[in-house]
Amino acid sequence: MENAAQAEVFLDSALGTINEPVLYLYDSLVRLSVTNLAPELGLLKVEINQVKLRKWAESAPMNFQHKYDLVEARVNASCQ
Repeated sequence: MENAAQAEVFLDSALGTINEPVLYLYDSLVRLSVTNLAPELGLLKVEINQVKLRKWAESAPMNFQHKYDLVEARVNASCQ
């Protein structure tokens, strides 16, 4: 999560590149992996990331749908 926070500082220089959705994907997965220990660290940010990933998935599902689905599956698994 620390690395993702540092990467977000420079995100403006990566807008429109493949690095942006990859950052949101891994940021969400890391946050979901620690939610059992500290739920306040991630669920809102994961939701924000998912909104962005969903937009890309709608535009180019062959590139982004699996990323969105992977995070959604992890969200659903952590809610059970």
